[in-house]
Amino acid sequence: MKRGELFGFYNRIINKFNILLLFKGALSQEILIEMGDLINNHASDFPDKIRRCFSVFVEMAQNIMNYSAEREQIEGREFGVGIILFMEEPEYYSILAGNKIDKTRIKEITDRLELINKSDELELKKMYKTQRRMPREDDSKGAGLGLIDIARKSTDGIEYTFDDIDSETTFMELTVKIKKGE
Repeated sequence: MKRGELFGFYNRIINKFNILLLFKGALSQEILIEMGDLINNHASDFPDKIRRCFSVFVEMAQNIMNYSAEREQIEGREFGVGIILFMEEPEYYSILAGNKIDKTRIKEITDRLELINKSDELELKKMYKTQRRMPREDDSKGAGLGLIDIARKSTDGIEYTFDDIDSETTFMELTVKIKKGE
C-alpha cells in the first residue's frame, strides 16, 4: 500500500460495512480481553445479543489462537495469527474469522461443520453434553466444544469457506450471524 492510501481503504470499509471491531495479527488472551471490553461497550442497544456475540467472538478468536497454522513468537510465547471482525448489519450482528490451516485438516473440519450445521437445537445440546464428557487427547488445546457452542448461539449455523494459499495451506473463513430481533 502506498503512502496516503490508508484513508481511501478506511473510507471503503466504513462506507460498505459497519465494522465495530477488526483485528488482524497474533491473538493472545490479553488482546482478546481488550477486544471483549470493546464489544461489551456496544451492549446498550441489544445487551442480550451482545453477550451472545461476545461468546461467539471469543470462541472464534480462541480457534485462531489455538489452531492457526500461521504462528508468531512474541516474548517467548507462541500465538496463532488470523483476522477477526465484528460488524453490525441492519438485521444481524456478524462475526467473521479467518486463519491459515493445513490442507490435511479440510475434510475433518468440513465433516464436523456439516454435522453441526445439519443438527437442530436439541441435537446440538446433546452433542455438546456428550463432547463435554469425552476425555481430551494429550495434545488437544480444547475440549472440542467451540464449534458446537458457536452453532448453538448462531441464527443460521456456521458458514465456511476454504481458499487455497499454496500446496500445503488454505485460508479458512468462518461467518456467524446473530439476528438482532430474536
